[in-house]
Amino acid sequence: MAEKELRKLRRSELVDIIYQLKKNEQKLQEENAELKRLLEDRRIKLENVGSLAEAALALSDVFKAADEAAALYLEELRRRSDTITEESPAAEDQA
Repeated sequence: MAEKELRKLRRSELVDIIYQLKKNEQKLQEENAELKRLLEDRRIKLENVGSLAEAALALSDVFKAADEAAALYLEELRRRSDTITEESPAAEDQA
């Protein structure tokens, strides 16, 4: 509204305009607070997604290492079993 138009308004009309502007300001502040809360929730979710992805990668490495250790263990058992099997006929021959 132009300054001239504001000067022509009555006091009650000006008070009403101020009241409406304050109501609008309060509504916008509430909306702003809600949007900030939603943004914070999304930020937290994104951080958690990052943390979960990092945890999954770490678990993947742990499982890979465990798999490698299990494979080595099984290979060692096979090697020992083969050694015992090879030695077994020699022991039978001696008996």
